[in-house]
Amino acid sequence: MFSLFGKRTSNEAVILLHIGSASISAGLGELSDGKPILVYTDKEPLPYRETLDFDHLVKATEVRIESLLQRIIHEGVPRYKKYKGHAPVIHSILVVLASPWYVSRTSVLSFRKDSPVSITEDLVAYMVKTARDSF
Repeated sequence: MFSLFGKRTSNEAVILLHIGSASISAGLGELSDGKPILVYTDKEPLPYRETLDFDHLVKATEVRIESLLQRIIHEGVPRYKKYKGHAPVIHSILVVLASPWYVSRTSVLSFRKDSPVSITEDLVAYMVKTARDSF
């Protein structure tokens, strides 16, 4: 599993999705020693409309994601097999959302303690929870 704090197994197969305002990109690859190696990529544009219809945008996005995933199955998996000598076992799907799919707010988190402190996953989780609760 891909995680900031967790251990990563070398050579994990992953699917990458980038969902933007004008297009959706997909890739099939692996994390090799924490670095992505893409074996297959593809991209589909989202239809342009003069006025924003969010329901239509969501439906168009779903259709294109389905199409891209089908192409990963039919084109990407054979390419992965040729590259690695075996079919991929997908361990993670990593999704990047771009505008208009998220709202961004920058915050400064501060933590003061008089004695040395180790930065742990629990400490970061606590700081994030505190910031969310104040939002």
